[in-house]
Amino acid sequence: WIFGDDDTPAPANETAEAAPSAETISSPLSFGDSGPDVVILQERLAAEDLPVTADGVYSQETADAVMAFQEQEQLTIDGVVGSETGEALGIWSG
Repeated sequence: WIFGDDDTPAPANETAEAAPSAETISSPLSFGDSGPDVVILQERLAAEDLPVTADGVYSQETADAVMAFQEQEQLTIDGVVGSETGEALGIWSG
C-alpha cells in the first residue's frame, strides 16, 4: 500500500510542472472575471515584471498591469485581454 501511495502523487507533480508552458486562454478576460484563466494571465504579467498578484481575480491591480502592458506594447489600452493583448502576452489560443 505504501508503494501505491508514493506512486500516486508523482504524475500529478509532473503534470503541474509541465503545465506552465502550455497555459493559454481562449476567451477574452476583463475586470471582474475570475478563475484559472485569470491566474494564467496574472502569472504572465508577473513574468513581464508588472506588479500583480496571481490570485485568480481580475481586480483593479490586474487591470492596471494589463493597461501598463498594453501601453508598453503600443496596443489599444482598454484593460481587456482579447486576441491582440493575449497574443502579445503569448497566452492566446482562441
